[in-house]
Amino acid sequence: MEFTEFIQELEKLQTDEIEIQTVIYTTESAYVEIIGESGKSEVEFQIPMDYWFVLAKVKTTIEEMKASNNLDNFMEGLDIEKPRTEKTEDILF
Repeated sequence: MEFTEFIQELEKLQTDEIEIQTVIYTTESAYVEIIGESGKSEVEFQIPMDYWFVLAKVKTTIEEMKASNNLDNFMEGLDIEKPRTEKTEDILF
């Protein structure tokens, strides 16, 4: 896979909920910044790189972010009181 193909594949992963920032290079490493509703995450890798491996890691990170956001939304939708936390003294006596 060429670098331009890699960038095109990253762009295909963007949605209304997920934004992928341009790959940012330093002299020895690079990273892809993924911004979603639940926050942002970075996938860092060393240069030279295996584009397929990095692409798979980005996809996995996006799925984890979506799952985290879905869980947060689900928990917010529940109308449950927080459980009472008992003090140690309450349990012992």
